[in-house]
Amino acid sequence: MGQRESAFPSSHGSQTNEKVDDGVAWWLKGFIKCIAVLAACVSFGLGIFACISIHGICIGAGLLQICAGLCVLFFEAPCCFQFFELTACLGRFTETRPYWQKGLFYILISIAPIALCFEISTMFGSGAIFLTGTLYGLIALGKKNRQEHNVIEGQGRC
Repeated sequence: MGQRESAFPSSHGSQTNEKVDDGVAWWLKGFIKCIAVLAACVSFGLGIFACISIHGICIGAGLLQICAGLCVLFFEAPCCFQFFELTACLGRFTETRPYWQKGLFYILISIAPIALCFEISTMFGSGAIFLTGTLYGLIALGKKNRQEHNVIEGQGRC
């Protein structure tokens, strides 16, 4: 009665303490997180630069780019937003998401600013987030071929 049930059961409990082996090297996960944080900072900074415009649509694209950069930073580095209560819960939730979902989300939020205002600041800022989404998509694809599969295939042939 005292505990509130979550809509996402994997966001708390024993599953967060267990290490899940998804076949991705720890250094690759860390590298992509660093790329994502760098992309978020670039997107945020270039979004501010895009807001310095006389065209209203480019100001809107800059604001969208700033929001996209903050969103990526919020998901990838929740330690930067410790003063928000929602950060810990949302950080756990995003860590349990499959890589293809993260990649698709980052790609989708990066398309809108480029579609609204095709300038160099929106191309580089949103392009950095698009690159992060692409890297997550490549991780989701996994290894191209495993050695065990090659051995099994080789034994079946003459």
